[in-house]
Amino acid sequence: MKNALRFSIVLGLITIAAGLGVSAVYQMTRGRIEAKKADTFAQALLSIFPEADGFRTLEGDEDWTGEGVGVALSGGERAGYLAVGARQGYSSSIRVLVGAGPDLVIRAVTILEQSETPGLGERTREVRTERTIWRAAAEAVGFKEPGESEDTVPWFQKQFAGMTLERLVVVKDPSADGIHAITGATVTSEAVSEAVRDALERIGSALALSGGAGGS
Repeated sequence: MKNALRFSIVLGLITIAAGLGVSAVYQMTRGRIEAKKADTFAQALLSIFPEADGFRTLEGDEDWTGEGVGVALSGGERAGYLAVGARQGYSSSIRVLVGAGPDLVIRAVTILEQSETPGLGERTREVRTERTIWRAAAEAVGFKEPGESEDTVPWFQKQFAGMTLERLVVVKDPSADGIHAITGATVTSEAVSEAVRDALERIGSALALSGGAGGS
């Protein structure tokens, strides 16, 4: 009985110490994590609207940080709209940033957060390249001139550019019109598409309530 009580006390102390340790690490790294997220978000905004000189809320009274619907401004005029959408994927919550033009045609999509299965759902961030390791080595030692800068936009996310709400359908047939699913990751593909739909519908609804796309 005494041994059982002793083991319980020791286990309890270990659990408390572990909890305090995890909490301390979180507190120490929280600032850096939040700063990293903010930097990633800012880069995503500029990747969608590189010509923008500011991002405001739809009401125009403050900077847009991802809540509600945002407006990209260029020279005082509206270049387009932004919203964040979310859906549950296969093994994680997926958050996307969607930028659309004044006509509500999707301009670009950036996945902000996801932790899907490596080699499957994680391929939503995969960038296709024809550059081999041998060419990279040859360029590094000067045997070959560096080629043109390659596209850095993931091929799956690139499919959404030019899409409208009605065309956001995930398809498995490579020749069909729509969003081509990642092989072996249909659930993730559909979750991303639904997150994009969520964001685009938010933009449409907010514009309808505010009286349209006019103004600055």
